[in-house]
Amino acid sequence: MSLAVEWSSYTQLPRTLRVSHGKGEQRSTYFLQIPYRLGIPVTIFSMVLHWLISQSIFLAKIDDAHMELNRISTCGYSIVGIFATLIAGVILAVFTIILGSRTLPTGIPLVGSCSLAIAAACHAPVGTSELRPLRWGPLSLKEREKHEKVGLNGFYNPL
Repeated sequence: MSLAVEWSSYTQLPRTLRVSHGKGEQRSTYFLQIPYRLGIPVTIFSMVLHWLISQSIFLAKIDDAHMELNRISTCGYSIVGIFATLIAGVILAVFTIILGSRTLPTGIPLVGSCSLAIAAACHAPVGTSELRPLRWGPLSLKEREKHEKVGLNGFYNPL
């Protein structure tokens, strides 16, 4: 979802490319390809959810003080932990639905993470620099005349 939002944002304002090792005005990449404003809360929520699950069901060993050989190993559970885990799971599901229902700006083909589709969309006119901010849209009139039947859109450096 984050990839689609970032890809669509090139139709709104000129943006620099996000690459592993930036040069010029390029931006460096995110850890695990997720924006930090989304990745950090999701990681914390995942840690809390895993802790709640561990509090919901657990291994219990019971030793009888009167008899040496009478040990019982069983599985214990906590109703409060199970209830809290269910609430956290519902919150996670609602958050996912809300995040997935956001509308994307129109004007650029949705490509997902298909490298072939991304490569096809990235044929820029001669003189376009990947080191400067880029924008997606109709190419210059001179370029459109060359590809008039195609109605070519692409990345370009705005003035």
